[in-house]
Amino acid sequence: MNKYPIILLPDPVMQALEAVPFTWKFSEPQPFPPTYKPQPIDIFLFVYKALPLIIPFTTIALIVSRNIVITFYISVGEILVTALNFGRQQMYYLRMLNNYEQEMRDYQRLLAEWKKREIQHKRQMAESQKPEKIKQYRYQIIKDIIIKTVPPEGRIVSTKCQWLESKFYKNLQQLFQDKVYNNLIIHKSHSYQPYCIEISYFDKLTNLRIDIIIDKPYHYETGEPKNYDVLVQENQRHQLFLEKGWIVIRFAEEQVVCWPQSCCRVIAEVIHQIIGTPIPEELTTVETLRPIQQWNEFEARQMAQERYRDHYLI
Repeated sequence: MNKYPIILLPDPVMQALEAVPFTWKFSEPQPFPPTYKPQPIDIFLFVYKALPLIIPFTTIALIVSRNIVITFYISVGEILVTALNFGRQQMYYLRMLNNYEQEMRDYQRLLAEWKKREIQHKRQMAESQKPEKIKQYRYQIIKDIIIKTVPPEGRIVSTKCQWLESKFYKNLQQLFQDKVYNNLIIHKSHSYQPYCIEISYFDKLTNLRIDIIIDKPYHYETGEPKNYDVLVQENQRHQLFLEKGWIVIRFAEEQVVCWPQSCCRVIAEVIHQIIGTPIPEELTTVETLRPIQQWNEFEARQMAQERYRDHYLI
């Protein structure tokens, strides 16, 4: 069994109240450094590899020409060719080293920019999960939902509210002023008999609408509790209102009689939860409404036998 107050919210609103901003991982790939760094030429290793070529040619030249001068010039020529080859390789190494150093500078610049974007992304994700940001995110979703709430289809001017509804209506008017209405109607599906909304709240700025209901355990004159057909009709009423985007708040009669200001605070808290409207200052010090167990038919008959309503009505 539920406990009064019973607060019914449309499914989209309930989902919006649990929604959190979407977060995603930083998926941009990290830049890669240059794969190969040119190595300097080892001059001793270069000469060591060149000697096996110089010495045989010098020896052959000496044997063939049998002239030390010619052999000397040939040897000098071989050394010059080897030095020239070394110079070309050294120039190639320096060019490749310069390219590598440029690539490394580009890599470090790209890496710094990448890290900056990664940190910025993390900050944005953390910022989006702050309570105030989540609240704004949810409010924007709810705002788009309740703007589509279906309005009532008229008003029954001649209908007279029962004394309790009339008294509570005046209490609400003092707090919410021109946002409280009575005797509005919404037509049922497949029926000419409309639903009468005895008390309702309507915020013109956001289109938030609340159906406020006061439940009684039994009829005071007859002592008869609400029968099964009436309960089915109530559930159909609630479902229709929820589908149209309305919020439904049900109070037990005892709560409205004994703690009307606390009931007003419940309504103010629901409004604050949905659209963020501040709770009226005069309600901030009002005590929290005491919950009352919802009765079934058997319990309602017992309450009628005990004349339970007399305890708080008289």
